[in-house]
Amino acid sequence: MVRVLVCCFFFFFFIFFFQAEDGIRDLVRSRGLGDVYKRQAFNHLVAAAVFLFFTGFFDLMDGAIARSTNNVTIFGGFLDSVLDRYTDLFLMLGVFVYFLFSKDTFYMVVTFFATIGIAIIPYVKARAEASSVKCNTGVLERPERLVLLFIGLLFNVLPYIVLILAVLTHVTVIQRMLFVRKALISNQ
Repeated sequence: MVRVLVCCFFFFFFIFFFQAEDGIRDLVRSRGLGDVYKRQAFNHLVAAAVFLFFTGFFDLMDGAIARSTNNVTIFGGFLDSVLDRYTDLFLMLGVFVYFLFSKDTFYMVVTFFATIGIAIIPYVKARAEASSVKCNTGVLERPERLVLLFIGLLFNVLPYIVLILAVLTHVTVIQRMLFVRKALISNQ
């Protein structure tokens, strides 16, 4: 659980603080945030991709270690799920701040829209399970979202990835809602 918060901190740190420092330095040297800023920001995106990779790795490992040592608890699963939500939202906050410092209002809005979808996907699943419907359907589960973000950060295609997330997260929500509706109607 600590690994999630630490990795979120480092992701946010690389996206936000280094860009802020670079942006201030570049603003003093030039008349604005131009190509120099974008090149430096890309280096920080790669560093953020590395930390995102470690976040995913440790996320997989803690569950596997708990299962292999027979230390699985209901609260542990609950806590892992809650910390995953924090991780997801901190990651998207870092992406939002990246676009904020890039002064790209369009992608700030798209990131916010994607964040809403990312937050609602597990909510729909939890509500479905509260209605006794197992709901693991949809095109964009959490591992796929993390892989997309990793690709966006590593290969400097973050704007395209955010657009994909903004669309496919809401497609997943709709898929889950339709799945639950069908399951509940068939159980009546």
